[in-house]
Amino acid sequence: MTYRVGVIGGGQLARMMIAPAVELGIDIHVLAESAGMSAALAATQVGDYRDADTVLGFA
Repeated sequence: MTYRVGVIGGGQLARMMIAPAVELGIDIHVLAESAGMSAALAATQVGDYRDADTVLGFA
């Protein structure tokens, strides 16, 4: 079973939790202000937290 964790915000703290999460079999999805944010560069799925439909689909 694969667990999925959603993170709103794509800064360094979000990025630092991606590698340990992958080791535990957790899939990290990030909502960031841009695809160039630190965590967005390492996440498996990225979206924009400013888009209401994306946030609702994220929940």
